[in-house]
Amino acid sequence: MLEEPASQTHFLIICREESDLLPAVRSRCEVNYLSARPSGHLIWAENFLAAEPSERLALVAKLITQEVDRAEAVKLAEALALVYHKHLTVSPNRELANTLEAISEARNYLDDQSSSIKVIFEHLALVLLV
Repeated sequence: MLEEPASQTHFLIICREESDLLPAVRSRCEVNYLSARPSGHLIWAENFLAAEPSERLALVAKLITQEVDRAEAVKLAEALALVYHKHLTVSPNRELANTLEAISEARNYLDDQSSSIKVIFEHLALVLLV
């Protein structure tokens, strides 16, 4: 099932430690660390998603003037994914699934050191559902 999932399929595997997973499974996963209380990243993500696109662009501009580093940008993208995933579990629909996929693609671009953090987050500001 994990080898060749159907298109648009996402698996959520929850465990205490990465080492609890078999290496073959772990190699196919994107790891997100959760905490019991909302982090600053999660609060930022919720505010970002609650805002209108123009307000989101202002948040991105503020983020860039703070000279956020790539590791911080990755954490913010992961927080966006967590918030959308929470909405998807409450009210599953195709649009939310597509939005989660867009965040995942943006997260992958953040791994490329030559990609622009500003352009990636501006894209998210405009394409994510309000």
